[in-house]
Amino acid sequence: MAGRDMLCPVCHAPVRVPAAGPREGELEPAADAGAETSPADGATTAETDSIWVSDAAPPPAAVPPPLPRSEGSQSTGSTIVPDRGERPPWGLAAGLLAATAYSAAPALAHLADDPIAGWTRLVLGVAALQTVFVLWMLTVRHWAAIWSVAVVFAAASAAYGAITAFAFAAGADRPLPWGMAPIRHRAGAWSATVLAVYLLATYACGSIAGRRRAEADAEWNV
Repeated sequence: MAGRDMLCPVCHAPVRVPAAGPREGELEPAADAGAETSPADGATTAETDSIWVSDAAPPPAAVPPPLPRSEGSQSTGSTIVPDRGERPPWGLAAGLLAATAYSAAPALAHLADDPIAGWTRLVLGVAALQTVFVLWMLTVRHWAAIWSVAVVFAAASAAYGAITAFAFAAGADRPLPWGMAPIRHRAGAWSATVLAVYLLATYACGSIAGRRRAEADAEWNV
């Protein structure tokens, strides 16, 4: 392989294989070697050795084994670029934060109540937990993190679905739990819209996580 252009197994940059020198324990023929004649073809020993050294194929160069490729990065020349599976999902994160802010908007309007109602604390707590998971997803930048956020929003969707069912099923004279009496007239519509938004967010997270997992698997198998 001496003198050929190949790809480096470590950084994948095009390099030229250097020519190999004499093998270990082997000496170059002396210029003033004796004119001892070979009985086979009449050539001198010095000429025979010189021909063997110049015409023989060089020993194979020791090629270091390639480093194990980590999922999420690939090398192009001397620059390491992230895989498509680890791009920060900025658009998804912006949509999830917008959905979280929409769900927490009614609770923010009741922060001045004294005492603060239980539903206000519950809604703001869930919104804070969702925000932490979304920011964590941007930090990790892996399809598994997106899948975890999908599980969080799916659980929140189930909770808002229960609130929606109770709000529409409860009569006008039946008290609502967690101090939701002040928002009785709009609790059903608000929880139903939050449920729809969260279901869309859960679907988007699952779809993007599945697509990025497929991209990562395809790049690993290349």
